[in-house]
Formats: sequence, C-alpha cells, structure tokens
Amino acid sequence: MIPQADHIRHFRCSLLVFGPTDGQLYGSEAYANDVALSVRAIKYDSVDAIPRTIFPEGVTRGVLFEGGAAPAIAYHNLDAGWAAAARAIEMLMARVIALGGKVLRGKTVVGLVREDDGRTRGVTLADGSSIRADLVVIASGSWTASTFRELALGSETCISTG
Repeated sequence: MIPQADHIRHFRCSLLVFGPTDGQLYGSEAYANDVALSVRAIKYDSVDAIPRTIFPEGVTRGVLFEGGAAPAIAYHNLDAGWAAAARAIEMLMARVIALGGKVLRGKTVVGLVREDDGRTRGVTLADGSSIRADLVVIASGSWTASTFRELALGSETCISTG
C-alpha cells in the first residue's frame, strides 16, 4: 500500500558542512561554489556558534561539538538536504506495480535508445540488451548529466553541489 499525502512525514532538510579553509579541500570549495550559485548559506566562525536548534530533537551531534578540534570552515546550506532515497524507490516501485507495471530488478542501465529524430524510446542495459518503451523517465537526480552524457545537459541544467 502506498501512503497517501497525509501519512507522509515531512522533514526540513539542509546541509551542515565542516572543513579546513585550504582551497584544495572540500569545505572551502563547497562554500565558494554555493555562494557563486546564490545558495542561502550561513557561515559560522566556530562550532559553538552553530545553534542547537538546527538539529532535530534527539540527534547526537558528536565529538566535534563536545570540544573536539574546530574546523576552519563551518556553514549551513539552507537549500541542500538529503532524501530517504531507498524508501522513495520502494514507494515508487510499489506504485508502479500497483498500476500494472513491471519492475526488472538487477538490471543496470548504461544508455538510452534514441530514434533518428532524437526522441528517447528505451534504455540500453549493461548486458547489451535493450528495452523499448513509449515513455522513459530518468530519475537519477543531480547525477543525470554525468550518467547520461548523450543528453548534453551540461552544468547549467543539472548541478550536483554536494
């Protein structure tokens, strides 16, 4: 059974990033990237400056918040977050099956079947076979541009910042 909207629990998502300010390391590059993309980000001068209220009730914050070595950079990206991807896929597959669709487990998609007019008409699998379809839905999030390079989406359409 697929939960209806009133049964789905909603969470406020965001991303808290820590790291050294060395330009070669993830923390500072991520912050610079987010600022360049006009992401809503709050930079903190120290771990102690991070409000406890940004964490859900009951979350253990770990050694960094208990006197551990302070990172050189700490910022809160209000526009990023996480998704319970495995649960989302379970719900999607259950809905597809409920609507009469067929789920093929253990298949790896490596490309798209394209017609001469550019329309996508199926997928190519790792074993060399292909599956044709009237409609192909790509649900790979920010990985779409790098996974399906033949779509030439580029960084302006699909951006993975995390």
